[in-house]
Amino acid sequence: VCSSDLNLCEVKGYGFKKVDELCLKAKVPTTDPIRISECLKYIIDSNTADGHSWSYRDDIMTQALELLNIEPELIDSILNNAPYSKDKYYKPNDIIVVGELVSLYRLYKDEHNTLMNLIRIRDNYIPPVLEDIDELITEVEKDLGINYSEEQLDAIKESFNHGVYVINGSGGTGKTFLVRAIVEILGKMGLSYMGSAISGKATKVLNSKGVNASTVHRML
Repeated sequence: VCSSDLNLCEVKGYGFKKVDELCLKAKVPTTDPIRISECLKYIIDSNTADGHSWSYRDDIMTQALELLNIEPELIDSILNNAPYSKDKYYKPNDIIVVGELVSLYRLYKDEHNTLMNLIRIRDNYIPPVLEDIDELITEVEKDLGINYSEEQLDAIKESFNHGVYVINGSGGTGKTFLVRAIVEILGKMGLSYMGSAISGKATKVLNSKGVNASTVHRML
């Protein structure tokens, strides 16, 4: 139940689609700016389930047109009035637009805060003593039934020199097995970690291989 941009109450099980249906039956105009804004927020929130903290404007437009059945210019008007500005006060659920990307202010803040914490971890990280790293790698290879290449061995060892470490590569290059070795060694050393991937599909692959991971968005 909403009045202007004030959320008066929320009823479990009543998302945008159900509320929109009831509002239209109550003769709320299809072109009501609040209806359009709430639809955009609903779409952005729905996209976060796939690991996206930002959505492309064209994609948002396509999804909104299907739900709202109104002229695209009305949606454009809402988005055109939401350019992000560092000097402006925002509420958590306010829509913000940066170039061709659309999001909510709370998602932006989540990303920014996570960035600051990643920088903090990176800058304050003290590498552990790894006198027995070769022995640990040999143990992991035996446990997993894998023989790592020289390049992979270098990456495994290098990962322990950084508080934040990114492993990137095309499909089939062995990223998951590389990560598995790193987290197995972390476990043997009593160290903690957080794993993440851009897509839900990649996250499922990591979890299926015994690596505790989530999408980047869910980690944020």
